[in-house]
Amino acid sequence: MKRFKLMMLVLASAAAVVTTAASAQADVSPLTFNFYDCTGPAETPSEFSAVRVSSVSPTLAFHRTDGGGNFVVLLFNDEDAGVDVRPTFAPGLVAKALVTCSAIGPLFGHQLTVSGFFTP
Repeated sequence: MKRFKLMMLVLASAAAVVTTAASAQADVSPLTFNFYDCTGPAETPSEFSAVRVSSVSPTLAFHRTDGGGNFVVLLFNDEDAGVDVRPTFAPGLVAKALVTCSAIGPLFGHQLTVSGFFTP
């Protein structure tokens, strides 16, 4: 339980930082990410663009601009900042991360690697 509370505190702090940074850069809102070098099941696109719709939960949700549904990110790695977010409070979620993509963060230009799944 203590680990869960610590993880939630870290995620809440990260969400607050992202929200503050996003409001400071109002011209970038909404944040559009261009995902590329994607791997996964046979129907996985090699690249796609998506707009962030949620970042306040333990996952990040993106709405695909091509109308292909949503991309729910479960694993997030910011190589430039040294941030690696994994669902330690629910390790079973890792098995649902079937799609892995790279992206350049639109706010700071950081190299990102994310894994998750698509929803309709």
